[in-house]
Amino acid sequence: MQDAGDYKQPPSGVVRSALVGMILGIDATALCLALATTCFSGALVAGLGLATGLFLFGSVLATRALYHFGGFRQPLAISQDTTISVLAPAVVLAASAVAGTADAKVATALAVIGTSAVVSGIVFWGVGRLGWGRLVRMFPYPVAAGFLASSGYLLVYTAVSILTGQTQLADMLQTLGNPLVQLRLLPAVFMALAMVAALRLWAGSLPVLAIVFLAMTGFYAALLTSGVSLEGARELGLLPRVSAAG
Repeated sequence: MQDAGDYKQPPSGVVRSALVGMILGIDATALCLALATTCFSGALVAGLGLATGLFLFGSVLATRALYHFGGFRQPLAISQDTTISVLAPAVVLAASAVAGTADAKVATALAVIGTSAVVSGIVFWGVGRLGWGRLVRMFPYPVAAGFLASSGYLLVYTAVSILTGQTQLADMLQTLGNPLVQLRLLPAVFMALAMVAALRLWAGSLPVLAIVFLAMTGFYAALLTSGVSLEGARELGLLPRVSAAG
């Protein structure tokens, strides 16, 4: 989990706080969906919806815990992505070892994630209790940077996998000439570039929120004007399709 820290807003910052809250909510939802997609793909796709909901619920629960017990006035806890490079392979490996239905594989994957969260919490509590936090100084920067880079790569890889509908890099590259894939990929690239440009050119959270709002509005406006239904958008891969089990 990651913590936004303790800071005091000025009296005139109510609107700013609301905007920041909206952006963080959108960010948390997108991040939880990305993490769930990274772990629950292929044979585990039936649990994608449930996993996303659990990640969001965990974020809300951790935020409440920080508020009540952590001493933070304005805390924020979001499901963390830095360990996904270790967690995702472990989830897939554990689920693949289960000889049973898709529900059994999903249950196994959720058990692995839940167990890792509980064990990690106990370990961090013990480290803090024993005052071993200073050991972080012994952690080399190249190792930490490489670990974070691998997590970022997995998130980007998963995003491209969602847009192309493929899981292998070679298959992703082969689908780039497909007009349907371009229909999904190009708007995502343009939005990513717009977000980067907004963060470089303007300070504050309003530009980011405006881009997200315009992108969402433009997407559904395009569906409406083109006569494409929500089910049709799912068939085109523009909206997630989750089975009834998920």
